[in-house]
Amino acid sequence: MSELLKSVGTIELPATGESFKVSELFKKDVSDNARVKIWGVGGNFLSWFGDMVVASDSGSVVSYSALTRNAYDRDIIAALGGEAKCEITLAEMWQLMLLQRTGGDGVLLKHGYANVFYVRDSAAVLRAVSVYWRDFGWYVDARELGYDRWSFGRRVFVRNS
Repeated sequence: MSELLKSVGTIELPATGESFKVSELFKKDVSDNARVKIWGVGGNFLSWFGDMVVASDSGSVVSYSALTRNAYDRDIIAALGGEAKCEITLAEMWQLMLLQRTGGDGVLLKHGYANVFYVRDSAAVLRAVSVYWRDFGWYVDARELGYDRWSFGRRVFVRNS
């Protein structure tokens, strides 16, 4: 890890045993019955990921780090060891959201701070996906790499197993 990222911890995620269509799980639903309270989903996310079917996950270990200063995606990806080492799956991201389905305590930042995931979309293009807690639920969006800087203290997640 470089001086750009400070390791915060790891979490072991169990096998999911289920596949899912992204648009069926990642949709606005802040009801008490929601699997995950989602306040909103950005158009880019739905456009790039919505039609994907995510395969069941066999379990993994995910590491998360805090940005020590503002940084662009290219700098974060380089600090993580390149594109091959920075990726995480939507299944893993979903599991983390499930663990904090109502915004409770866990490894995902709350209070409007972005949690950053580098995920390949349906065309195999690497995208920066952000998940952050808004008043009543999670907000999920995606962006092209390189356009914006992520702020100090934001959390970056990668698969390390």
